[in-house]
Amino acid sequence: WDLSICLLHAVFGGDCLSSDFLNVREGWNSSDAGYDTSELMGYTDVVDGALFEEASAVFSEQLHHYGLSYESCQLCFQQAQQGSTER
Repeated sequence: WDLSICLLHAVFGGDCLSSDFLNVREGWNSSDAGYDTSELMGYTDVVDGALFEEASAVFSEQLHHYGLSYESCQLCFQQAQQGSTER
C-alpha cells in the first residue's frame, strides 16, 4: 500500500498526507494474519490469477519508470508522518 501511495504522488503530484496511509475500508477480517484458504481445497481462480499477475507487472513497471522503491519513497513517508491528516 505504501508504495502505491508514493507512486500516486509521483504521477499526480501533491503532498503525502498521513491520511493517505490509513485503512479507511477495514473489512471484517482486518487482522494482520492471512486468510485460511484450506477450505478452498486447492482451488485457484485462473482468470483472477492472470489479472493479478498483469496488475502486479504494471505496478512494477510503473515503479521502475518513476524510479521508486521503499528507499526512494522515504521522503513521502516522512512527509506524511510530519504533516496533517486534512485534505
